[in-house]
Amino acid sequence: MTTAKIRFHGTLQDLLPASKRGGRLMFNPDRNASVKDIIEAHGPPHTEIGGIHLDGIPVDFHARLRPGRIMDAFPVETPWDVRQPTLLRPKPLLQVAFLVDENVHRLAKLLRVAGLDAADCKGKDDDEIAADSDRTSRILLSRDHRLLKRSRIIWGRLVRFQEPWDQLLEILELFDLKTCLRPFTRCVYCNRGLHARSKEQVLDRLEPLTRRYYNSFFECPQCNRVFWPGSHHERLMDRFKSLGIIDHIPR
Repeated sequence: MTTAKIRFHGTLQDLLPASKRGGRLMFNPDRNASVKDIIEAHGPPHTEIGGIHLDGIPVDFHARLRPGRIMDAFPVETPWDVRQPTLLRPKPLLQVAFLVDENVHRLAKLLRVAGLDAADCKGKDDDEIAADSDRTSRILLSRDHRLLKRSRIIWGRLVRFQEPWDQLLEILELFDLKTCLRPFTRCVYCNRGLHARSKEQVLDRLEPLTRRYYNSFFECPQCNRVFWPGSHHERLMDRFKSLGIIDHIPR
């Protein structure tokens, strides 16, 4: 059988087994296999693909790789504007909102601290996660290759870094979100937007020292937790500064 040739470009090389990196791969294509299936058989989930060419011509995930042809797979480019239609994803998102897998659960909290919409997947299996991502049009963030290969997941990101603050910076840069941050406006537990409250409205739930030293309060409408700009606020702002994004945060 005549083989086809496959080239993975840029950061997609990092998602290949070490033995397949660095060059052009030869492949005996199955006539029933889509280019999505072929790409994922080599390692990268389709969520990481920004473009596919067959003999230099752009195609979608459903195209077939025939013997004698050359396929080039390109990574998603940074910044990734998910609100623009592309051949691979013709239905763009209306807004950027995330669904965060449990294997990066600390990232969910940091995204919420930054003021970004980040729902979690707590207690859900892979079928439910894929369905939620599709139904709610949320971008799934995960380190699970197999989960991100599910066809129902249109928008996703295989999170590269392991440390949560590095993961946060990765996502902010990929989706160009540094100018969209509104820190401390979401509940870190429920992901709901916080509502401003007067001290009198929450006085009976405050510790004596909090009553004495703080006057600005916010409440989650779902879990009813009360938040205020304590010492943790300054520590987190210092960390944002260390990431080089403090200048983008509205004062």
